[in-house]
Amino acid sequence: MEFMYQLEERLLDELKEISQKLSQGEEISSQCLDDIKDITSSLNHISTYTAMKNSGYSRGGGMSRENGQRRDAMGRYSRNNGYSRGRMEDEWDRSYPY
Repeated sequence: MEFMYQLEERLLDELKEISQKLSQGEEISSQCLDDIKDITSSLNHISTYTAMKNSGYSRGGGMSRENGQRRDAMGRYSRNNGYSRGRMEDEWDRSYPY
């Protein structure tokens, strides 16, 4: 994970350099705006990645196995190791109060 923090610092340094140039009166060109957009987007992705990694999410987008939660074939959290209990119709056979 250290390399991600180093990359983040490098990108922040690049933004600081751009900011210093702009504060000295340099015009904002379309290339400058593209650079700012790319750097901030990259920082956002790094931040999201590290936050998800630190909170226990796996690469697949669901909760990690350490948390004991898995998704079934429909993408719902399941208590039974991620497999459906039976036929799909079983879920719709329940009687609802309405």
